Amino acid sequence: MNSIKNKSCITSFWVSFLYVGIGTLCLFLMPLNSLFVTIVNILTMPAIFIGFGILYGGGINNWPLVLLAQLIIFFCFWLLIYRVILSRDIKKNKENE
Repeated sequence: MNSIKNKSCITSFWVSFLYVGIGTLCLFLMPLNSLFVTIVNILTMPAIFIGFGILYGGGINNWPLVLLAQLIIFFCFWLLIYRVILSRDIKKNKENE
């Protein structure tokens, strides 16, 4: 059981890190007006909506506040994804027994 929790924790960390990290990176690349950046911003909108609102309201000078908001969102996504992956792995483990 402990190994399932460790595996789920590590997997959920990397999934949330990549998802929120790519979204945060594209937030700061929005002034480039690239099609790729626009598509990635749309795909990661659940993770960047607060940061997008801060940048839209205050401009690029509020980047420390955006990073703080994205850090909080990262931890929220990590917890959410951890619980989903853990429940999935526990069900899979029970079926194999």
